[in-house]
Amino acid sequence: MKLSSILGLNARNQLYTYRYNTKKGRKICNSKILTERVLKKADIPVLKIYKIFRKPQDVFGFNWDSLSSSFALKPSRGMGGEGIIVVKKRANPETSGWITTQRTVVSIDNLKLHSLDILEGAYSMGNEPDVAFIQEYVGRHKAFRKYAFRGTPDIRIIVFNKVPVIAMLRLPTKESGGRANLHQGAIGVGVDIATGITTKAIWHGKYIKYKPDSERKLNGIKIPYWTSILKIAIEA
Repeated sequence: MKLSSILGLNARNQLYTYRYNTKKGRKICNSKILTERVLKKADIPVLKIYKIFRKPQDVFGFNWDSLSSSFALKPSRGMGGEGIIVVKKRANPETSGWITTQRTVVSIDNLKLHSLDILEGAYSMGNEPDVAFIQEYVGRHKAFRKYAFRGTPDIRIIVFNKVPVIAMLRLPTKESGGRANLHQGAIGVGVDIATGITTKAIWHGKYIKYKPDSERKLNGIKIPYWTSILKIAIEA
């Protein structure tokens, strides 16, 4: 492959992202809450938002005990998966704590302090004041349980002029702490657009054939509901 055939991040932003997406569109995409509203209005499936915190009073006035056993606390304008706490179950039915996907215990006080950090901009782009919110938890499809470590894998599809051009599956690892972010140690696996079957995998910039510390091949995984996934990507 010639170096000139690779589309780098800077070229992608200058030649495609900024040229073909409006300033308003980019602003919406930089906010998880605004994105959720736009997608929901367009009847595209989204996760339910339980609560939005815009100021400290919202954090202290919220009944944290009303939360379900599983949910995610996120910054609206966070980057690279930073600042996200995902809990899977109650630590004890008689306590107010939860167990995260990283198997740590968080209390209501922990969640309050983390929410205040988000509002201060600790995880936002440019460290600007942000909005925190609590969202529905989504687990793993059974097809990925052997490949994803604790957290939820996701699929990224780049669409140009309503045509899906490239896709990848992101798999959480032990190193990434159950998060699907590549720079934190998750695995990126190419997906054949036509078939929805995985091809080559990259981890820390190098090709790998097997899931780390296992004999499970990363190529040949059939993504469930692939046609529906492509349709949602185009509509989004």
